[in-house]
Amino acid sequence: MIGKIKIGPIHYKVSIVPKVGLQNDGDDAEIDYRIQEIHLKYGLSPSYQSVCIMHEVIHGILSQQNDNKINNNEEFIDRFAHSLLQFIVDNEHLLSDLIQTYKEEAKNE
Repeated sequence: MIGKIKIGPIHYKVSIVPKVGLQNDGDDAEIDYRIQEIHLKYGLSPSYQSVCIMHEVIHGILSQQNDNKINNNEEFIDRFAHSLLQFIVDNEHLLSDLIQTYKEEAKNE
C-alpha cells in the first residue's frame, strides 16, 4: 500500500492504524492536517483502502482551497471519491498521456 502521497505542496504519510477517528466509530479513514498523515483502519480490503485514500485526498485538496462547505459534505466526498477512482482506473492511458504532456510543457517553461 502507499506509504506517502503529496497533496499540493504537502507530503502526507499514509499508515494503517487499529482505530480511526474521534467523532465517529464508523470512520474507516481520516486525514490529519496538523501532522500530515492519512490513517486507514486496519482490516480494510485493498480496493476499499484505495477508495478511502481517494476520499481523504479530496478532503486534502478542498482544505487547501479553503472550501469548507464542500469539504464538510461527507456524502458528496464519498460519491466523488468512488467516481474519481473509477475514472482513473478506467482511463489509465489518458492519465499517463496527460502527465507526460504536462511534464514536457513544464520543462520548456
